[in-house]
Amino acid sequence: MSGVLPLSPASGLSIITLRPLFSKTRFTANSGPNVGSSAQGGKKILIVDDEKDITLMFRSGLERNGFTVEVFNDPLEALSRFRPNNYDLILLDVRMPKMSGFELWGKIREQDKRVKVCFISAFEIHPEEMKKYIPEEDEKCMVKKPVSMKELVKIITDELASKH
Repeated sequence: MSGVLPLSPASGLSIITLRPLFSKTRFTANSGPNVGSSAQGGKKILIVDDEKDITLMFRSGLERNGFTVEVFNDPLEALSRFRPNNYDLILLDVRMPKMSGFELWGKIREQDKRVKVCFISAFEIHPEEMKKYIPEEDEKCMVKKPVSMKELVKIITDELASKH
């Protein structure tokens, strides 16, 4: 509502209140290009990457697309706070200080055999390097940085739907 409210009789000043030009809008699953939480079913993603800007961007985009996201920038802290059977998928940067994503994945697999993983790297990853830490025959999910949010959501959704 618009109106004029006097500040005080002595001041002679008034405050003019105007109706808001914009109203608050809540985006839902069907209100835009993003897939909402109902489509993802609240799937929980763990992201471990030493670059804070990457984890911030990934977290923001994935949460807008209906995922629940937990982030760590230190692989040792991620390992110490890891809870088995708590995540549907883990995004692990391959090259981090203190511990590589492959080494971290090996430690996590000792605690949780069912959780899926997608490795992230801006560099070419050689199969021999991966097999050193992950001898399984399964093809692993690899995400090359930079990646668009649309493509990342598709990769994660496809990986969550796969049987392996």
